[in-house]
Amino acid sequence: MHCGEARKRIFKIAVESIYRYSDYRVYLREWFESEKPLRAALSYRWLGGKLGVDGAALVRVFRQERHLHEKHVPTLCQILKLGKRESEYFAILVLFCKARSPQEVRTHFERLMALRDIGARELEAEQYDYYRRWQNSALRALLSFQPFDGDWDALGHRLDPPLSAKEAQASVETMLLLGLLRKTEEGGFEPTDPVISSGDSWKTFAVRDFQLQTIDLAARSLLRHPRERRDISTLTLSLPADRLEELREMLREFRGRVLKWAAAQEPHDGVWQLNLQLFPLTREREPQEGRGENLQREAPADGTL
Repeated sequence: MHCGEARKRIFKIAVESIYRYSDYRVYLREWFESEKPLRAALSYRWLGGKLGVDGAALVRVFRQERHLHEKHVPTLCQILKLGKRESEYFAILVLFCKARSPQEVRTHFERLMALRDIGARELEAEQYDYYRRWQNSALRALLSFQPFDGDWDALGHRLDPPLSAKEAQASVETMLLLGLLRKTEEGGFEPTDPVISSGDSWKTFAVRDFQLQTIDLAARSLLRHPRERRDISTLTLSLPADRLEELREMLREFRGRVLKWAAAQEPHDGVWQLNLQLFPLTREREPQEGRGENLQREAPADGTL
């Protein structure tokens, strides 16, 4: 076999199918790293020239610090040698990564799932559904200590606000499919692992949905629950911006302490939601810098929101 042909085959094996990606910038970075040894002329400057984007700024896209404008998608798909269906997936993936509202996220996610292969589509759609519905985590915690006797209506009404029997059963079936619950010998259910990770990039958007719901539940709790059943307090602080990470670390340590403390309490007889919210009430002072029309900013997303 010719050396050049062998190198091309290695490249094809190195880069996964685009349908396996949930962030177009990760795909671009891995494509670039795999293709670079095969094409001496390939560089950020060369690619930026083809797209009409500054090469240095393009590096920030590959680092997931900025976004490309949608107008560059057709040219990029040609460079990537994507087929018609793959190009459509890539274009929607760009919109999905840039989406801000929960409705936009859901709309683009459903379009992505429709283009994926059946196996990946079914599993990831269920995973997304788990993270964006508050009742899943609540039921999972409830089933960690409460036996299930087959009465879906009673299980659903154990939550506050209550679920219908159909909603409770659908939630449990989703968690069984994902391996987050398992059936017991007595015919009930129990969690398979006390901790769930939300590391994948697409889960950031689903977690955002979940957090919006729990914030709404907290607001409703002010009106629905007596003080003896809740504790909602607020602080308005002024502090140096460079000490923000220290405060966030304090909150992380507190969350860890609460988790360990709660796990040690026996017997459990209820499920509670603890929200810790820290957000700015003033605008950040930013140095003036050029804002090119080809690139769009994105705040870093680390899964904690």
